[in-house]
Amino acid sequence: MNTKIKATQEQTTVIHYKNPRELALQDKLNLSVSTDGSIYGDDIWKFGSEIGPDNVKKSASEIRWNFKIGKHKFLDKKYNELLESSKDFIYSLRQRPSKRGDALKATTIIRLFRELKPLIYWMNSNDIYNYKYLTPALIVNYETHVKSTQHNGKTIALGSIQKRLEAVEKLWEHRNYISQSIEFAPFPNGGSYNASGLTLEHQKNNKFDFIPDEVAVDLAEKAIKYIQDKSENIILAHIAGKQAFETTLEKGLSESVAERRQRAAVQEYGYNKVALLTKETANLRTACYITIDFFSGIRDSELSSIDVNCIEVDEEEGYIWIHGRSYKIAHNVIHPRWMVPPIVKEAVNVLERLSEWIRSTLQKKIQSLESDLLVDIISSKKSDRLKEEIAEMKRIENRLFLVMSSKNGNSIDVNKTIHDQLKKFMISQNIVKYCGKTWDLHPHQFRKTFVRFMVKNSVNIRYLQEHFKHISLSMTAWYDIDDVELINEIAEFHKEFTGQKLNEFFDNTNLAGAGGDLIMSKRQDYFAGVIAEDKTQIIESMADTVSLRSTGVSWCLGDVEVGACSGVHGCMIDPANVGQCSQAVVTSEFLPAWESMERNNEALLERDDLGSYQKTAISSFLFDVVKPTVAKLKGSLDA
Repeated sequence: MNTKIKATQEQTTVIHYKNPRELALQDKLNLSVSTDGSIYGDDIWKFGSEIGPDNVKKSASEIRWNFKIGKHKFLDKKYNELLESSKDFIYSLRQRPSKRGDALKATTIIRLFRELKPLIYWMNSNDIYNYKYLTPALIVNYETHVKSTQHNGKTIALGSIQKRLEAVEKLWEHRNYISQSIEFAPFPNGGSYNASGLTLEHQKNNKFDFIPDEVAVDLAEKAIKYIQDKSENIILAHIAGKQAFETTLEKGLSESVAERRQRAAVQEYGYNKVALLTKETANLRTACYITIDFFSGIRDSELSSIDVNCIEVDEEEGYIWIHGRSYKIAHNVIHPRWMVPPIVKEAVNVLERLSEWIRSTLQKKIQSLESDLLVDIISSKKSDRLKEEIAEMKRIENRLFLVMSSKNGNSIDVNKTIHDQLKKFMISQNIVKYCGKTWDLHPHQFRKTFVRFMVKNSVNIRYLQEHFKHISLSMTAWYDIDDVELINEIAEFHKEFTGQKLNEFFDNTNLAGAGGDLIMSKRQDYFAGVIAEDKTQIIESMADTVSLRSTGVSWCLGDVEVGACSGVHGCMIDPANVGQCSQAVVTSEFLPAWESMERNNEALLERDDLGSYQKTAISSFLFDVVKPTVAKLKGSLDA
């Protein structure tokens, strides 16, 4: 029996924080600020081991206090008081938990540091060198300054304005931990959100940032096709070219000769230039990324941290799992698993083969550097640098998404430019446009798209919440509960989505299906005397318990697990049953499917090769089920 490996955690060093306001500066200098060994007195605070994801650049995992302010540096003597208070503030962010009760993650702390810097720049331009000298009038001036700030010729977005004002707000909230802080609530009327103009409606509109359906379908299909049709030839050409190049150099011949032989090798596979193969290889890597992300819901940070040999196949139950890392909990690395369809296994296999040569090159570099360490005359400074370089190489040597950059001296790292590569893939593969424009695809949109597809395609969230079993995506992908946060996201969107559909059920002029007829006959009595606000609350309450699934031709409210199913055989696959099943509700969004059935069955009746029995059955389905359903749906649209 194949034992399934459940999620595990890597516990990192826990730091015991002190209140910096209660300490003299000299007593603060050696306070630990991160699990990387950084201390309060350092010019650079490093958080790499806490952030973890390999898609994050080194500069994004550090707080650098030696940044420039005009002709000066923040470490200059004139900024001593402001520097101490700023360090107190950033250090103190770990003292107080977030609104959810968790410790603030390093990424959040670094983000707040970045949002604090504009305030420091502004204070410097106004000759203010201590937070305590800020007054309500000055805060109003800073607010005006932030709102007029431009980037690339455009005023910065409301979200960016809110984040910069939030840093000021946090200074006030942490005043008891800061040596000299702001002495009043900066935004007493609704906080930074209200001051920035970022309304709840703005937040709601940005809550589920997903790929539009038509774009998502085309993108997924072309990514899969790329893997299945092109991967073998690309990989063989890639290997042949590299072997030709390296073999030539090993014989002592020049690099120009090696390049000519490499070009000749790849031409055997249909690539006139090595550069063309390089582009195809990048597209293949991107296609694999899209496929894995699209059918798993894994975050970009988790995906970039996945190692080779990450696939586990449960031979007994037939499930496929992909193992990885998650960095969403401060101080901990979680090792969850996700259940995926076979195409994800194919994509991982392609990436393993594609990165094999890079991995081999990296291991040779490690061996070379380890040999350098054995040299007697090496300085301690160089020795430390080499050890740090070797440690970083060993950390990533088994990563799945390894890339080599010719622009940086053939340096090897985990892919950190996926956003740019996604844009190139969208254009090169002529992915269907949205509102006349190429969709601006971001890595985080795959997770939101996954959530949406899970909800809209036969997902019963209540089964998942109550029984913690697997949930499906059109019977092609399965999910396990290791990623609890994703389950919560799906449940949250499921409630919102179900509420929207129930509102439509109760407000539509016309519905089709036996369930639709039942709702129309009962809804007037059900809501008689109920005011709109109470009606909304009733529907929201129903959304928590109603099972809602799409069959492709109707909505199914049946819940066989608790006996709330009419038991019509084949209801999930036979549209003929929607008129009999009291749980079937057909809304206008299914009209194209029913119109297609209408055209197809009318065409069948015109055929001469069908017998009378077949034509009678087709005619009965067409005139008793399809045409009445289409008429009702068109009636609802015309109304």
